[in-house]
Amino acid sequence: MIPKSFDEEQNEMVIREFNVIKELDHPNVVKTYALFETDTHFNIVTDMISGGELYDLLQSEFTEDEVRDLMKAMLSCMNYCHKNNVVHRDLKPENILIEENQNFSRIKVIDFGLSAFFNTEENTTFTRQVGSSYYMSPQVIEGRYTQKCDIWSCGVIAFVCLGGYAPFEGEDEVETAESILDSEHTGVVFDDPVWDDFSDEALDFIQYLMTYNEAERPTAEIALQHPWFQMGKRLSLEDESEIRESARHSIERLQSFHTHDSKLKQCTYSLIASQILRKEQKEEVEEMFRNLDKDCDGKISGDDMRAIYKEHYDTELSDDDLDAIMFEVNLSATGAISYSEFVIASMLEKGLVSEHNLELAFRMIDKEDCGYLCFDNLKGILNVDDSMESYVNKRIIGPADLDQDGKISLKEFKALFAAAESPAKYHIRRRQSLQAAPKNLITGRRQSVRLSDRKSLRVSQILNQSDVAGIVADLTDSNESMLNSEPTFSSLLHIFEKNGSTLSECGISGGSIPNTLQWDNDEEK
Repeated sequence: MIPKSFDEEQNEMVIREFNVIKELDHPNVVKTYALFETDTHFNIVTDMISGGELYDLLQSEFTEDEVRDLMKAMLSCMNYCHKNNVVHRDLKPENILIEENQNFSRIKVIDFGLSAFFNTEENTTFTRQVGSSYYMSPQVIEGRYTQKCDIWSCGVIAFVCLGGYAPFEGEDEVETAESILDSEHTGVVFDDPVWDDFSDEALDFIQYLMTYNEAERPTAEIALQHPWFQMGKRLSLEDESEIRESARHSIERLQSFHTHDSKLKQCTYSLIASQILRKEQKEEVEEMFRNLDKDCDGKISGDDMRAIYKEHYDTELSDDDLDAIMFEVNLSATGAISYSEFVIASMLEKGLVSEHNLELAFRMIDKEDCGYLCFDNLKGILNVDDSMESYVNKRIIGPADLDQDGKISLKEFKALFAAAESPAKYHIRRRQSLQAAPKNLITGRRQSVRLSDRKSLRVSQILNQSDVAGIVADLTDSNESMLNSEPTFSSLLHIFEKNGSTLSECGISGGSIPNTLQWDNDEEK
C-alpha cells in the first residue's frame, strides 16, 4: 500500500513502475499482479517475499560464495532488463529482497519507479540525476549516462556486501559525489585488512564493474563471463547428477508440451502460471530455468537448447525438433522461451493443472459469475474484439461445448483438459497434418507451418499456424483445392490482413489479390 502524494509526478512514478514491472518476465524481478487505486492510496499486489531487504543483512558477514550468487542473479536480471531496453537507475540494497531461507540466487529486484526505457540503436543517453548517492556512477553525477549505470551500482553493492563499508563516502551527498568523481584517478581502493579474506578474482570483479570510463565498463552479459563466476564451490557428484537429471527432464518436458490444439488451453495455462500458482510451487521450476538459461539473459534461446541437448544427449538437436519445441512452448513467438512460458510448459508434469486450479481459473475468466464461459467473457482474455465473435464461437468455444448450447460450463471446461491426448499421439497427428499441408501455405516448406523463425509471422494472439490450418479446412473441401480457388485464397488473406500481418511477412502469394481487402460478413471470418 502506497499513500498518494500531493506531488502528481510522484503518483505518476508509481503507475510507471507498475507498468514497467508487469512487462518484465524474469525470476529475479518481483512478480506484480495488479494495481488498485483509491482516492488516497495505490495498492499493488505482488509476490510476498518474507526475508526482508538485503540492506537488513549488511551488518552480518557475507561469504564470497553468497555474494557470487547474489551478483550472478543481479547481473542476470540486469542483462534481461537491458536487452529489453529497460534501465533500473536505482539499484541499492534497499531495493533487493531476500527470501526467508537467504538463498541469494533467488533475490528479487524491486522499485522500478526511476527506471526508464532506452533505444540501443539510437544510443540513448540520460541526463536526469537520479538514484541514491552512494550507488551513483560518475556519469550519473555528471548528467550524461547510459544503462551501464546499473553495472556500476552492482559493483558498489558487491563491495559493500564483502567489505562491510561503502567504497566512496563523505560528510554529505556533495562530498560523496566528489569522492566518486575522484575515483577516475584513484580507482577503487581495497586498503582495509578485511579484503585479505577474499580472492583476487573477487576484487578484480568489483574493479571491473566499477570501471570509471563508461565505454570501457562491461555490459551485464560480458560481466557474467568474468573468471570469478567459475570459482564457485564445487558441487558434489550427487548434486551434479541431480542437475543433469533435472535438465534431461526439462528437455523432455519441453518436447512433449503442446497447446496449439486449443487457444483456450493456452490462455488458461498462462492464467494459472501467472496468477494462481503459489511462489513455493514455482521454486523448483525456477531453478530448472536457471540451469537451462546458459547465457543468463532470462530466456532460453535456440542456442541454449542446442547446447543443453548436446551436453546431455551427446547428439545434435535437429532444426525440425527445435522448431517443434519453439512452436509449442514459445507462445509469444519471440524466438526464445521466456520464464513464464517455461513455467507453463512445466506445469503438467508437476501436477499443477489440478482440478482446484482449473476451477479457480474458470472463476477468474467468468468475472460476472455467470457459471459459464461465452464470447463476452472470453474476448478479454483472448484479446479480440466483437468482429471475431463468429470465429471464437466456432473455433474456440465449439470444440469444448459438448451440449452445443453456445457456452462452456465448468464441467465442459474441465473435460477440455481431462481429454488431452498423449504427447506421442499428438505428434503423430501433427506430423500427418504437416505432410498434408500445401507446400506454399506459409513459407514453401511442408513442415514450415510451425516456422523456423516465428518472429516473421505477426498474426494476432487469436490466430496461429494451427488455426490457419483449421480455417483452410473449413473454407475448402480439401487443402489442394485452395491453391486453385481464388475466392477461398482471398478469404484466407482477409484473415491475415485483419489480424495485423502483411502478405510479404507471411510469405504468401496468390495471383491477382485485390489491393484493398475487406471482411466478408459471413462464416469465412
